[in-house]
Amino acid sequence: MAITSNKALPVVYKDLDLNFTAHPSTGDVSILKDSRSITQSLTTLCMAATGEFLGDLDMGGGVGRILFEQEDKLLEHKLTQQITQTIEAHEPRIELVAVLLDVTQGGKAVVVRVQYYMLNQPNVTTSTISLTALS
Repeated sequence: MAITSNKALPVVYKDLDLNFTAHPSTGDVSILKDSRSITQSLTTLCMAATGEFLGDLDMGGGVGRILFEQEDKLLEHKLTQQITQTIEAHEPRIELVAVLLDVTQGGKAVVVRVQYYMLNQPNVTTSTISLTALS
């Protein structure tokens, strides 16, 4: 008779490092885990334009396009809404708590702090993402 446990194994979220950094001991492409994996995903999702992902043409936040708009009182609101909608629609590994922005350089650069719960963690995690419009 086999003994079974009701205790679930912890989930570890993994992604390839999109900078293709070599692992120091194996030489293979490095793997990002948990919050580092989520941060990379959030950055990619926010900066990608809609239609850039071949598997899902609706995916992408298009924040880079918004960064070129004239800075006004609505810019921060538009960016917050776009980032929030993109994360909620396309990042199932987290439960979003807040998106906080610091718009600088006349609206051409944004520091985004995303607060969230990873679905396998009890504590709030904060990822900081720097988004800059290329001119």
